[in-house]
Amino acid sequence: VEGVMKPDLIAPGTSILAAIETANDFGFKSGTSMASPHVAGAAALLKAVHPDWTPSMLSSTLITTATVELAHDSDGSEATIHERGAGRPRLDQAANAGLYLDETQSGFMAANPGLGGDPSSLNLPGLVDPGCHSTCEFQRTVTDLVGGADWTVSTEAFATGVAVNVIPDSFTLANGGEQTLSISVDLTQSASIGSWVYGEVRLSSTGLADAVLQVVIFVNGG
Repeated sequence: VEGVMKPDLIAPGTSILAAIETANDFGFKSGTSMASPHVAGAAALLKAVHPDWTPSMLSSTLITTATVELAHDSDGSEATIHERGAGRPRLDQAANAGLYLDETQSGFMAANPGLGGDPSSLNLPGLVDPGCHSTCEFQRTVTDLVGGADWTVSTEAFATGVAVNVIPDSFTLANGGEQTLSISVDLTQSASIGSWVYGEVRLSSTGLADAVLQVVIFVNGG
């Protein structure tokens, strides 16, 4: 679906020891059928640490605290967001997350493009615009997980000529509080017309894991 970051994450999926129907009951398998249970198991472990967390909390924190380190394409080149999403899960960081992005079933239903909805408006960690001309805007709402904290916002890894502005660039979340972020990407000085631009919006708070929102935009010349 255009406007939604996929994949969300990557996980080991090559030559994984798994239960199969053979005389030995085990064998090596590869593919998404191996990578998917790796992420499901990560969510189960995170749920054991935070038994009160909802699916949105689990999914959001796994994605926003993932790492792109060692994420490479099959030819050895650095993987893009299209290929690795937010990267590899890091459970130690996810368990120490201080905020998350909430989305509801009704929100997903309303965003169905087959019914006139806009998937890019979903309150998800990926900020995707498949056809941005000059400037594009996103809004994301973050919710406290830890009883309140102070946060600062920074932007990273954008190409030269891409200007990104986030309002507010710092904020305080009360216990269970919410904050809406308005993110504007200005492409008027970009030389990347007809190609994809990638970057990150990073939310940082002392003593807590950084939360990273992945940005992926196709620069439409108009």
